[in-house]
Formats: sequence, C-alpha cells, structure tokens
Amino acid sequence: MTPRGTARSSLIASAIDLIAARGVNAVGVDAIAGQAGTTKRTLYLHFPGKDALVAEALTVRSAGWHDQLTAAVSARAADPEGQLLAVFDLLSEAASGPGYRGCMFVNAAADLPDPDHPARPVASLHKRRLLDFITTRTAAMGVRDPEALARQLKVLMEGAVATALVDPGPQPARDARAAAVVLIAAAQVHSAHVEPAHVKPAHVEPARVKAARVKAARVKAARVKAARVKAARVKKGTS
Repeated sequence: MTPRGTARSSLIASAIDLIAARGVNAVGVDAIAGQAGTTKRTLYLHFPGKDALVAEALTVRSAGWHDQLTAAVSARAADPEGQLLAVFDLLSEAASGPGYRGCMFVNAAADLPDPDHPARPVASLHKRRLLDFITTRTAAMGVRDPEALARQLKVLMEGAVATALVDPGPQPARDARAAAVVLIAAAQVHSAHVEPAHVKPAHVEPARVKAARVKAARVKAARVKAARVKAARVKKGTS
C-alpha cells in the first residue's frame, strides 16, 4: 500500500503512464488506483472524480514535458535555429522507439469531445506553450514575421507526430525537418531583402539631372565672373 503522504503523487504518476499508453477512455479509476498501490476510496479522497484526475495528470505532464524539451534542445544547440531543428531530431528518435503513441495531449483531446471537460483546456494550453516556445526562437532569429514562421514550423512538428503514429519510424520527422530547413532559409532570405521601415532609402540623383545642375552652376558662375569684369572696367574708365 502506498504511504498516505505520497498517494496523490502516485495516483497522478500512474494516471500519466496509463493514459499515455492506453488513452483516457480505456483507463478506469480501478486501474489507476491499482497501479498506484492504493484504493478507489483514497483516489476519491484526493480527486472528486476521474475527470479531475485526468486534468491534473495532463497538467503535471505538460509542465514536465516542456521542461524536458527546453533542456534537451539546449543541450544539442546554442543558437535558436539549431534548437528548433533539434526538436525534429527528438521527434525522430521518439518515433523510432517501441510502442510509440504520438502526442498524449492530442490523443486526450480526441478521447474527450466534450469542450467542457476539464482536461480540454489543459491540452490547448500545452499546444499554446509549444507555439510560444517556437516563437521565442524564431523571433531571436530576426526574421520579418516570427509568428508566421512559428506557426508553420509547429504544423510541421504536429504533422510529423501524427504521421509517425500511423506509420511509426523516424522518416516523418526527418522529412519535416528538411521542410523546416527550407522554410527557415526562405524566411531569412526574405528578411535580408526587406529594408526596415524606419530607415529612409538614400536619395540617388539621376545622371541627367545631375549634369543639368552642374551645367547651370557653371553658367551662373560664368555670368557672375563676367559681371565682375565688366564692373571693374567701368570703374576703371571713370576714375
């Protein structure tokens, strides 16, 4: 029997493991309590029901998942582009493992069509945090539209996960990574050719305008010189 002080954390950990492996609907409170080494009575002392436990389990898992993701990409690359591409490498490795089940949060949302289920907003928040993770790095890359690039990269990541769930293996994530390289390069090239809005382009004077301006200046200078010479002669003649 699980010690009383650790019952809640054991129930959450057991719920995470079972939901990840089987899905929300295929796991009952008996199975969760049994794996946690406790009883249904204890489960209901800590949670009002299965729905609340599922929501709490997903919340805990999401926090841990994001911490692990940040640590993993930081260990593989120091620059933002490298860290984003490292996500695809991690997905490729995960999909190569036995019993790959895709994204726990997408699977949970699919199991819970009721938008009012307490676990649905947890799944949505998890995906928003992923988008924030990506956007932070696309912004650090200095591209013109980091939000758009982040959304595009997220679609590639989600697509790789979903494809590998149906066809397990590393190739979907590898293909998505190759597409991500193209997207990032295109965004960087486009940004390099876009002049910042606050910088006014240097004025370039057309050659014919410059020639006319120089000629006019010379004519004016010649006239001034001639007038001075004439004035000097008149002054000399009257002296």
